[in-house]
Amino acid sequence: MEVWVGVLRELNPGLAEADARLMAHAVFGLLNSTPHSMKAADSKPARTVRARAVLRAMTVAALSAADRCL
Repeated sequence: MEVWVGVLRELNPGLAEADARLMAHAVFGLLNSTPHSMKAADSKPARTVRARAVLRAMTVAALSAADRCL
């Protein structure tokens, strides 16, 4: 967690530590919820590649949107 907080603050020096921590926790929540939403039948390689792309885009979007809220 501390690595994420540090990187977020490095990328945005005006970001408060508490806000960076909240952002990191939110992204971890997004990523950690995925195994619960994907079914075993969805574990085909093409589906996995697509899921990674969607999660990557959602993570970047979530972190980018947070900048507009601060």
